[in-house]
Amino acid sequence: MMRNPFFTFINVAGLSVGFAVFFVLWQYSERELNSDRQWKDWNRIALLGFNWEWTDDGNTWDSRLFSTSSTALPKKFVTDYAELDEYTRIIYQGNFTPSYTGLADRLIVHVENTDGSKNYFKEKDMICADANLFTFFSIPVIEGDAKTVLLKANALVLNQSSVTKFFGHGSALGKMLFINNVPYEVTGVFEDLPHNTHLSFSMVISNQAQLNFWNELHPNPPCYAYLKSRQPGHWPTFENTINESQAIQQYWGEILQQFPHAKCKNIIFPLQEVPFSQWSWNLAGSKSKPLLVAFQLIGVVVLILAVINYTMMNAARTASRLKEVATRKVSGAGARDFFKQFLIETTVIFAIAVMLAITIIQLSITPLQQWLHISIDSIAINTFLIFVCAVTIAVACCTAYPVFASHIFQPRSLLSKSKTKSGGRKFTLAMMQYTCAIVLLVWSFLMYRQISFILNQDLGFGREHRIVVDGPILRGGKYEQEIISFVNRVSEIEGIVQATPSAASMGDQLNEISVRKPGVVHPVVLDTNGGVDESFISVYGLSLVAGRNFLPDETGNSIIVSEGALRRLGFVDVQSAIGARIEVLRKGTPKEGEWVSAAVIGVIKEFQVRPLFDYGGGFDRIDRGIGLTYRTKLIPWLTPEKITLKVNTQDLTETMGQISKEYEALFPGNIFDWQFLDDNINSHYQSEKIWRNQILVFTLIAIGIACLGLLGMISIKTVEKTKEIGIRKVLGAHLHQIASILLNTTLRQIVVATFIGIPVAYYLSQQYLQKFSVKVALQWWHFALPVALLVSMMLSVVAGIVWKASVSNPVEALKHE
Repeated sequence: MMRNPFFTFINVAGLSVGFAVFFVLWQYSERELNSDRQWKDWNRIALLGFNWEWTDDGNTWDSRLFSTSSTALPKKFVTDYAELDEYTRIIYQGNFTPSYTGLADRLIVHVENTDGSKNYFKEKDMICADANLFTFFSIPVIEGDAKTVLLKANALVLNQSSVTKFFGHGSALGKMLFINNVPYEVTGVFEDLPHNTHLSFSMVISNQAQLNFWNELHPNPPCYAYLKSRQPGHWPTFENTINESQAIQQYWGEILQQFPHAKCKNIIFPLQEVPFSQWSWNLAGSKSKPLLVAFQLIGVVVLILAVINYTMMNAARTASRLKEVATRKVSGAGARDFFKQFLIETTVIFAIAVMLAITIIQLSITPLQQWLHISIDSIAINTFLIFVCAVTIAVACCTAYPVFASHIFQPRSLLSKSKTKSGGRKFTLAMMQYTCAIVLLVWSFLMYRQISFILNQDLGFGREHRIVVDGPILRGGKYEQEIISFVNRVSEIEGIVQATPSAASMGDQLNEISVRKPGVVHPVVLDTNGGVDESFISVYGLSLVAGRNFLPDETGNSIIVSEGALRRLGFVDVQSAIGARIEVLRKGTPKEGEWVSAAVIGVIKEFQVRPLFDYGGGFDRIDRGIGLTYRTKLIPWLTPEKITLKVNTQDLTETMGQISKEYEALFPGNIFDWQFLDDNINSHYQSEKIWRNQILVFTLIAIGIACLGLLGMISIKTVEKTKEIGIRKVLGAHLHQIASILLNTTLRQIVVATFIGIPVAYYLSQQYLQKFSVKVALQWWHFALPVALLVSMMLSVVAGIVWKASVSNPVEALKHE
């Protein structure tokens, strides 16, 4: 090791990084693949969902797979079916309604200090749940009794992080927290939920005050309903039972009467499959099982690359070691002496690599969490060490060739073998290494291209220089007038081009409205940004195809629809739709369910309102159609929740400061919160960007290990060819001829690896692209460019060695032994 510090460094560095990467990716993926298996009785728990289909003109047009269900169904199922043990229900904050949770879906929390001051917080991570939530999932409760913490109305249970945020250190039991000015008592504290669970909340409020509403079977907000069976493994049979026609009519008959062309099916998601399921309105998010398996494979590939490097380096240096073995054997050394020598050498190198790997892991825990969202458990290092020991033994056996050679061959044979060239073994190992590097690089490059393609997609509206301000949560009796006043005030601020309120901005989960032609029974469901004003089309840069925009203080019942909506409604062309009357289903008033006639005053060009993912159902189609109504005139519940500002200013800080002052003056007690429209839209692809960055980082590490191996091999080859290079230089050889001697084998290995790696990378890329409804068109250069980059990186790594060999003194080279 001391005599060959350069090769020792390559071996130790490659192995340590390979071990560290393998441990991180394997442990992270293994833990995520076993998500939600830490809860007691996880194999007896399932999530109740349903699939909803309906038709246009007799054909199935739209389909939704929901992970949510009615709040009343779990109780009825447990009562009607003896194989079920118990149930629990959760409503996430995004679906809060005053009737079912006592609170709206947007929350401001404040704490009253002893000096009378108040600390305000905006919360987005709250749920309302049944009293048995913590015992059902065996969630550890630190303070309070898990059986009783949610039995009181207005009871509140916090996780440890929330307690620290609101109250600092110390006990929180009995303290009061005000949510939208409603007092809640802290009755318990639970441990922060682990990363490997689909459950996602930090605050829990009790549903005891609204329990009667939860138990009534009628349209209600989406609820995550969990069932627990008495015995594991019977969920497929139970799903068939609750989907018999009699059961469907019993539980869904009342709702199906309102939608005679619709079909409904109950779906059972076993708990271990919930984190990986794809469904509509997935509030808790989902994980990609294929991607997690891919991470495990990447970890294995990186480890294999490191071991291949070690094996090739030792194989390449075997020739010089055989002369040493022959000399020692002549001096009386036996096979046992050689075995001890090489085993100790390998063990020392691996021990150093293991210690460095553990150090790298410990230093990387925080950066991995913050930058790549990879959390690892340091306790699992024990598993890692066991694996390293197994690999150490395996590699030690692989490097014991000199031991067997010393035992089998005579010293004269060993001396002659030291002059032979290594065969196809090193060629195959290096080719495998380059193949892995090519597959990873091409795959990560195509992921990067797809995400960039999606983020830069023309969605049919203006995205740049737009800012979205959240509407106030605490409101007075004249909220709509106050919003109009706020919009008028900020429009006068220098740097603000225009402002418009809406129930939802682009990138939000949009609302829906039901419309139909007069005399038609079956309605058409359209997306909507909510009640908008006359500035909405201008602020977002929408294209008005025909008709007119809303007028200030629009008096009549009017609606603007998109071209896709016209096709679904059955209009022949745009002109025939202008002035036509359609009916809109009124909601949120005492006249709930009434159809109101409205005139189509304008038609806009279709714009993309949903994330560009393909979940295999009609729910996420991009041609569902859009309908815009004026403020709250037609649909009172579509109140303004967002204000979109079109800005044109260099001093954004000063401008937002002025807006903040206007906001606080009009809406005291609220928190001023805003973000760029682009960020709001791109948030749908946050997971994709994280995955892209994860794969890119570990791909670069794999390439780095491959380059290390190439550097070591070229260095060894340069030493072996020193005398040959000297002779060729004396005979007039040039730089490119010297480079050909050193790199011809490497280039052949890369060519073979390219022919093997490109089809594999193409297959993996196609599998990844299937999840998007809009895909980048694959071109030949998408594959050629990453390979060219890889070759360039590798050649640049060894360029110094090749140059040094070409300019060395041939006289010195001829003296080389």
